[in-house]
Amino acid sequence: MQNTETDIRKSLLAVPKRFDETEFEIEGQKVLIRKPSIKERNDLQKLSIKKEDGEPFFDHLAFRINSIISCCIDKDTRKPIFQKSDYGTLLSYPTGSWVDKVSEKIEEVLYVDLEERKKD
Repeated sequence: MQNTETDIRKSLLAVPKRFDETEFEIEGQKVLIRKPSIKERNDLQKLSIKKEDGEPFFDHLAFRINSIISCCIDKDTRKPIFQKSDYGTLLSYPTGSWVDKVSEKIEEVLYVDLEERKKD
């Protein structure tokens, strides 16, 4: 029996949503990084488009800071650890501080290594 497009659609849309999570310790605190949904990732990218001299560009720093705010969650409550109002405070930490380490870890979680996925 051949599946129709409706059967395929129903089957795929019934697949449970499993968001990858990575827990790591930084400055004595356990932080859980949750991979965002496609919409959340798109929102992060939109927040990172800035204009300079009327020309749009991707602000990688804005992406990193907004990713910290969006992707770091409390393991027990499942709520974000940081708020949008923390943006300026996060920017004020020195280069190489825990902020950079967390954002680097988030980048590892966000980007899919296609070669690794092929092995799964």
